[in-house]
Amino acid sequence: MHLNDGASTAVGPSSRLCSGRTLYKLYVLYSLFLGVFLVFATPPFQTPDAIAHFERAIQISSGTPFGQKFDGTSGGELDKSAIEFSDIYSVIPFHPDVKATDDMRQRADRLRWSDSTARAVFPNTSIYPAYTYVPQGIVIALGRAFDVKIRDVYIVVCLVDLLISVSITAWAIAIAPRVAPLLFALALLPSTLMIYSSVSQEITILPLCLLLAAYIDRFSANGLPLSARWRWRLVAVLAVCASARPPYAGLLFLFFIPTIVMDEEGAYRFGRRLVLFLACAAASVAGIVLFGFRAWSNFGPEHSVAGQLSYLLHTPSAVVSIAVETLRVQGAFYFTSFVGILGWLDTFLGVGYYKAAFVMLIAALLSVALRDRESAPPRAMQRMTILIPLLISVAMIFGSLYLAWTPVQKNVVDGVQGRYFLALAPLLGIAIPAMGGSGSTNLWPRIRLAAMTCVVLFPCYTFVRLIEAVIERFYLH
Repeated sequence: MHLNDGASTAVGPSSRLCSGRTLYKLYVLYSLFLGVFLVFATPPFQTPDAIAHFERAIQISSGTPFGQKFDGTSGGELDKSAIEFSDIYSVIPFHPDVKATDDMRQRADRLRWSDSTARAVFPNTSIYPAYTYVPQGIVIALGRAFDVKIRDVYIVVCLVDLLISVSITAWAIAIAPRVAPLLFALALLPSTLMIYSSVSQEITILPLCLLLAAYIDRFSANGLPLSARWRWRLVAVLAVCASARPPYAGLLFLFFIPTIVMDEEGAYRFGRRLVLFLACAAASVAGIVLFGFRAWSNFGPEHSVAGQLSYLLHTPSAVVSIAVETLRVQGAFYFTSFVGILGWLDTFLGVGYYKAAFVMLIAALLSVALRDRESAPPRAMQRMTILIPLLISVAMIFGSLYLAWTPVQKNVVDGVQGRYFLALAPLLGIAIPAMGGSGSTNLWPRIRLAAMTCVVLFPCYTFVRLIEAVIERFYLH
């Protein structure tokens, strides 16, 4: 009798704590607190490719949506003062002994927008679609119009990015019926917080992918038919994500998963799914061609897409050895950079933190798995088809970076970072089978409550480690 009563009392708290309507409120509180800290405590441009993202946003704010090719690379004409601003802080990345100083701040505070321009090189972001930088572009354009200091404009851009990304992510957590705990956990990792509080196109792409996963989860869990309105909304979101991050094109195969119902009758409707897939593919390719090919350039003399393709076609067996060696050499880095490495991937948070993060992520997956069986799709094989788009996207991430970013014939893929998989990880939560029971005597609710307690308290540990890491890396000599 005692056991029954205890288990019964655990059902309510565990269900409430796992509910998206509870988690999204906690998420907003945590994310704004941590994000604002990162915006003001982290010196400008101390996130991966931040300078190139800021320069691309400036280019777009001036009414130039396309990158420009020149001298074997690409970029564009930018305000000289903006370039000088980025140069002040460009000496910090990869140099642990170089700290942010009062002199840097004073020099940056003196800079205002000017009428003179100079050529800037940013080939890795000049290929990105202009529409992914619209929020940043608007803020910069307003800052220039009102002659706001460049440094202040940069701070405001970061704050606006934070508000936009947190808002979309909170929306995703609130509406997800099953994977809300996993979305919550992923969205409060240092890697995600670092992206959300910086200048980057990912402040729209990553939250949109999380929102996409939440709606896939919602439609799959409830068995609701996908109306015409929702079909084309999914097409638009997927096209934006795939055109900005071409490897995410694997997500287009979500249209073919059988847990998404296309009409009231529950028929598969392959033709309808194919039309949506092709429409989304066409829109994605149009964005890639319009913006990417116009400014595309090889990343140095050792890199050649054609040369890499020729090597793989003549030596197809190399694919297996490359995959094995890449995972052996970079596997640990993929996990730590998935959780979060601050700065330009040069500020680790400590072995203890990454171990704790691993436990927390397992707890988040456990919280998703320990839902009642009645809330899961009825057939496991149908549910597992959600992994196909995930695996295709992962393969495309490695394949694209091997072709474009890795020196020809190298046996390890260069350029892959763990944060690239943040947008795909929620699909694991949708695919994972339900393990929970419905009887009051089982222990699943207690275990789920313990797992969720771990998940919701972990951001407190994150905050402590962020303070220590940021102060030590950027300010303490």
